[in-house]
Amino acid sequence: MTSPATSYDQRLNAVGGFVLLLLAGYGFWFVAIVPHTVFDPPWIFLDYANLIFHEAGHFIFAFFGDFLRVLGGSLMQLIVPGVALGSFVFQKQSLSSGFALFWLGESLCNLSFCISDARTQALPLLGGDTSGHDWTWLLTRLNILDSDTLLGGFVHSLAFLIMLTGLVWMARSIYGMWMGKEDIA
Repeated sequence: MTSPATSYDQRLNAVGGFVLLLLAGYGFWFVAIVPHTVFDPPWIFLDYANLIFHEAGHFIFAFFGDFLRVLGGSLMQLIVPGVALGSFVFQKQSLSSGFALFWLGESLCNLSFCISDARTQALPLLGGDTSGHDWTWLLTRLNILDSDTLLGGFVHSLAFLIMLTGLVWMARSIYGMWMGKEDIA
């Protein structure tokens, strides 16, 4: 039997989790559902963190050659939410795990726009850089530049599924907290 204070704390955390779920749901709707063009890419609150990790990845992976230096931005943009997800799962923090999975999918969705833009290069670069897009360079080196939109579409579909799974995970966690069947995460 749970004490009234514990029940109150669990429900209060469930309400906070619900607010987080609403924000993530808005992000999912805005990023994955609403049609965008490369001239009008979506930008939500997580993208500020993604940008920092992306740029840091170029520096961190610079020591491993040109290919990994260029790919390193995208890798780091996925590694950070992936490590957060692993950490939260290990600590059995269900709500946080669901949000980290959502973040991973959102970051992947963000990359899908960059991949799809490899040939047209319509997306603006940070600081007006004119040296070229990462994915143009990468896909050219792999000799698959003509497949940019196909690859970007596949990555976007995968991101959609990951984000949706994260939202369901969060909703299940919030329901468990509200019902007092799950630890506060």
